[in-house]
Amino acid sequence: MEQIKTSLFQQALDVVDKLPPEDQETLADLIQHRLVERRRTEITRNAATTVPAVREGHADYSMVSLIESLPKTGRLEVDIKVAADIHISAYAAKQKVNDFVLSDISYMLHAGDSMLIVGERICWRVPVILSLTSRGDVGEVGAIDVDVETGQMHVTPQLIAEINARAENLAISAASAATE
Repeated sequence: MEQIKTSLFQQALDVVDKLPPEDQETLADLIQHRLVERRRTEITRNAATTVPAVREGHADYSMVSLIESLPKTGRLEVDIKVAADIHISAYAAKQKVNDFVLSDISYMLHAGDSMLIVGERICWRVPVILSLTSRGDVGEVGAIDVDVETGQMHVTPQLIAEINARAENLAISAASAATE
């Protein structure tokens, strides 16, 4: 059985070696995306017990005292299970934030790539990026969370003010660096 697996694996490698470099890169990206999606699915499946328990108040908070008694150094391994029904994809969250920042904050801002955040709620954290016409992307000025189940963006007037302030400071820094 091991020899069959090895020969199939070797055959796959031989086929890949015959592909043009661009196709090899595309294949590598495709495999990486599939691995990421598989991991996201696994995280979502493992989360099935924790989120409902937290929502219903049945979560076991005895972990707090355990965590406080942990040693300062040494190996720590934590296994947490959380679940949610993902109705909003990472791409949809990015589009939603992009539309919001462009229309409600500034045309000089755009959304970056979403990252899954597991906490009290499971959400996509979408970075907000400042982009200047003369320099392109300058840097991240904040992030907006988008609920994976409802698609609701977690935006407050304070968050908008913080994003604006960071964007202004970063734009001033970029402008002064360009004139030096």
